[in-house]
This record gives sequence, structure tokens and C-alpha cells, in this order.
Amino acid sequence: MKKTFYTFAVLLMTACLHITVNAQDVIEQKNGEKIEVRIVELADDFVTYYHIDDPNKVEIKMNRSLIREIEFEYGRKEQEVAPGDDASYYIDDKQNNIMINFSAIANTATILTYERAIDPKSSWSASAAIHGAGINNEEERSGFGLNAAYKLKFGGLFKKNDYRPPHILHGGYLRPNIGYNSISFDNPSFLIDEYEDYSYVHGGFDIGKEWILNNTLSLDLYGGLHYYGGSFNLVEDPSCESCLDYEAINDGNISGEDNVAFKYGLQLGFLFD
Repeated sequence: MKKTFYTFAVLLMTACLHITVNAQDVIEQKNGEKIEVRIVELADDFVTYYHIDDPNKVEIKMNRSLIREIEFEYGRKEQEVAPGDDASYYIDDKQNNIMINFSAIANTATILTYERAIDPKSSWSASAAIHGAGINNEEERSGFGLNAAYKLKFGGLFKKNDYRPPHILHGGYLRPNIGYNSISFDNPSFLIDEYEDYSYVHGGFDIGKEWILNNTLSLDLYGGLHYYGGSFNLVEDPSCESCLDYEAINDGNISGEDNVAFKYGLQLGFLFD
């Protein structure tokens, strides 16, 4: 009986020792490769490990952006998140922004924009324009405009696995957007096309860059190509030889003719929680 007990104990200890010796962590990389290792350190942006079969236990560092999953020897699994996608990196960033377009003020309009971050790669914004509330309003224009946009940052397009901007709103971007303007003129004699009023819808893409200063101020510079169309009512004056019907516009942050326009802007903003 004693011999049987000792034999069982030896076998049990041998099995435990075998399990301990062969216990290992497994790193699954994003390319699908799995490596059996012993993890030494798990830092915010890298993993330090050595290979199980390395007698010298040479330590190797791997960027965590290259890893899909880590399975520890005791069974726990940890899914990796790309640094740019981890919301905890931006928990202290102010994610709301109110901007005023200074280039539009110099061109007969006041335009205010509200922007909110969606994630580190994108944001949405909405703008309201008051036409006539700016400098150089010789045509005595009045009216309003609305605009909606979605901003996709270049880092989110081309550096998806390791994109991490210094601030959640900072960076270069591509911005599809659509808008509407409705404007009337009390003194249209200064126009190339002498309109009584017009309204139109426009849509296109802007390219720009937004800088964030000390998590408080923003500076946004952009330009883009838009197409537009709508209703344009000319002054009814037979002697008006300059009243050429090619639907020219020059409204705050958008200028063009023949249904093609350039949109531009220099905006200064204030960030808040």
C-alpha cells in the first residue's frame, strides 16, 4: 500500500513539474503568427519577453500595436487595442470646440462652427452663418447659411494600427461636407452678377489641418472644392449690361461661378469639456 502511495505521489509531482516547465505565455501577432514565450514586462506600448526554448533567456521587446492578443500561462487572455483607438489616452482632452471663421468676417459673413470629437480618427461639425454680419458689406446683403461636415484625419486613413495624435482633435484631415445659403441684396449694384436674391445648396471636400494649443485653443486652416446649384434671381433692369447669367457667388467662406466653387477658411476656436 505504501509503495503504491509513493508511486502515485512521484507520478503526481512529475506531472506538476512537467506542467510548470512547459507553462508558457502565447503572443498572437496581427499577421496571424503565434509565438510561445515567457513575458517579463507588459508596458503601455511594448511587451518584453524571451523564448521558452532559449537557454540564455535573451529579452526581446515588441510594440503592442503589432499584437492582436496575449494569452497568459494561467489562462487569461488580453485583447490588444491600437494606441490611437484607446480612449483612455485622451481622457483629459477637451473634446468640444467652438470656432469663428476670421476669413469669412473679412468677406461679409460671420460663421460659427461647433465641432465634437467622435474618436481619435474623426469628428463631426455643424456651422451657422449670418450673411451681412461682416466687413465690406457694400451690397447690403442679408441672409443665413447652414453646413454639416464629417472630418476624417489622415492619420486614421494611412496609419490605422499605430495612429496616436497629440490631441484627439489635432491633425491633418479630409472633410466631406454639405451646406445651404440663402441671401438677399438691398444694394446689388456692386455685384458682377446683379442679384436681388439667391439660394443654393453646395457640397464637396475640404483638406486642412487643425492645431490644438495647450488643450485650450485651436487653429484650423482649410481649402476645398465644391459644387453648387440653386435659384438665382437677377435684377430686372434692361440697361444692366453687367448682369451676366453665370451664377457667381462670393459668400463668406465660399466663392465661385458656373456651379464650381472654392471653399476656404482660417478659424480660431476655444475648447471645452
